Amino acid sequence: MMKKKENARQMALFRLTLSAMLTALSVVVLYLGTLLDVLSLTAVAIASLFLLFAVREFPVTYRLFIYFGTGILAVLLLPSLETAVLYALLGLYPLFKFPLERIRRPLPFVLKLLYVNTVITLSELCTVFLFHLPAEAWYMLLALYLIANPAFFLYDRVLDRMLIVYEARLRPRLSRYL
Repeated sequence: MMKKKENARQMALFRLTLSAMLTALSVVVLYLGTLLDVLSLTAVAIASLFLLFAVREFPVTYRLFIYFGTGILAVLLLPSLETAVLYALLGLYPLFKFPLERIRRPLPFVLKLLYVNTVITLSELCTVFLFHLPAEAWYMLLALYLIANPAFFLYDRVLDRMLIVYEARLRPRLSRYL
């Protein structure tokens, strides 16, 4: 009985440590994305891959720890608030992805479309009100919708492929630690 309790405590400590490391890696990737403005969206996508790993391996509390920890550290440490806001809006998607895909077929597509368009609208509102850009930038919103929707579904497919690679190659190697 005592050994079982000790193993559970060690596993919880291991998960917490790994969650902290994934949070730190996510912040580093986001910081590298702020070096060039062009890479900010790419950095958010890569940082969310760490959360995808956590979705597969950890309970909900650790996933939320990684997401909120990365978001708070990004706001505090990144030189560009834009990347932190993008992570706050888009980085949450891996947490919703798998529960959405368990629903019957046409509904996940509609919900994903609703999610991405809500994120686009919120990011535009944040851009105008938080960063005080001129309101004339609203004409770009239509172009943003037209570009971001296909890009989001491409990102969704990449997440699926990355999960397949993780399951086939990395998980067997890491299974003794997890």
